Amino acid sequence: MTELRCRMIADMQLRGLAASTQQVYLEAIKNLARHYRRPPEQLSEQEIREFFIHLSQERCLARSTIRVYVFAIKFLYQKTLQRKWPVLNLIRVKRGKKLPVVLSRQEVRHLLSRVRRPAARLSLTMMYACGLRASEATHLQACDIDSQRMVVRVRHGKGGKDRYVPLPQTVLEQLRAYWREFRPATWLFPSETGLTPIDVGSVRRCLKAALHQSDIKKDVSCHSLRHSYATHLLEQGLDLRIIQALLGHHSIKTTFLYLHLTQSTIQTVRRTVDDLMADLCFDNFTGKPCWKSRIFFVVTAMNISKRTVRPCHLATTVPFRIYSIAVHLPWAVISLRATSVATRFTPTIPAGVEVAQNVMVMIRKLGWKTGVRKYCRCRIFMWFLHCPKHSANTCVAIRRYCTAFL
Repeated sequence: MTELRCRMIADMQLRGLAASTQQVYLEAIKNLARHYRRPPEQLSEQEIREFFIHLSQERCLARSTIRVYVFAIKFLYQKTLQRKWPVLNLIRVKRGKKLPVVLSRQEVRHLLSRVRRPAARLSLTMMYACGLRASEATHLQACDIDSQRMVVRVRHGKGGKDRYVPLPQTVLEQLRAYWREFRPATWLFPSETGLTPIDVGSVRRCLKAALHQSDIKKDVSCHSLRHSYATHLLEQGLDLRIIQALLGHHSIKTTFLYLHLTQSTIQTVRRTVDDLMADLCFDNFTGKPCWKSRIFFVVTAMNISKRTVRPCHLATTVPFRIYSIAVHLPWAVISLRATSVATRFTPTIPAGVEVAQNVMVMIRKLGWKTGVRKYCRCRIFMWFLHCPKHSANTCVAIRRYCTAFL
């Protein structure tokens, strides 16, 4: 170990950096020295500039990886070597804002059942059932499980903070069965030697093996189980502040991320967008529905008619039935079908007039305009209606009112 490495380790310890952070910083400095094949204290400011260009332009590393190099090199030259180089203040790498991978409840149970190693399976179960980080779950001790209060004590979490999280009854029963089988002494999930906790890398490899055996195509990691825990709690209606405390987040802004991932939020936004964009299907901006909309009307009408075809309650004895009613805002279609082969719709047949007299009163109240008549195979009469001032309530009202004739 060189003198510079010992000085940097001592400075990081005085700074209060975590052991994992120290290891990552040292690895970044080692790669810097390996790139130039010289000690870091012999490098110039221009070489540091060229090194970051090499990382971003030639190696095309991820933003998060380049940020690690920035922080490590800044610490070495500004804190340890006391060099005030302008290039160190010039380098800026913005943090990427990626949405995390979230599994459904069925996918979580399917994935955990594929993990064969008992210690790895239970540590992954604790990550999901209690919302623990990978390092927090692997460093649990038997004394951290409080079966009387049904809580788990998390020691030395991120930032050196302790917290309590609820322990589900089913997970407690699995932990008891695991303890009766293996009798762990200090660490709840020990390594093969029993002197240290299970390695996080070993748990990751078990998860990847289970993911390979399953049919899940998502890019799942150990932290995805923690994301799924928070998202599922939010979907069940738990307050965001409580979720923040359970996850150990310092800022509520970090917990706000899960608002974008809940199924209720996604479905609400989807319904709103569907209602907002329902009138975007036009042909040459003439206000008439394009051929795709008309195909939608015909297919929907035929699908509905296979399930519900009843006689129409009209005053006349015209032999026809209402074929179906399809609504696709801002257009709707009412289809009539002759019950006899001998019956043919013509422009003067009173069936369309009869329907118009019974339905147009309600249609005009809702803001619907006069329909456009179309004929298909002579036995089907389709009546298109247009509503420029429509809404979701209009759609429901017209469908409910016209269904009364079925």
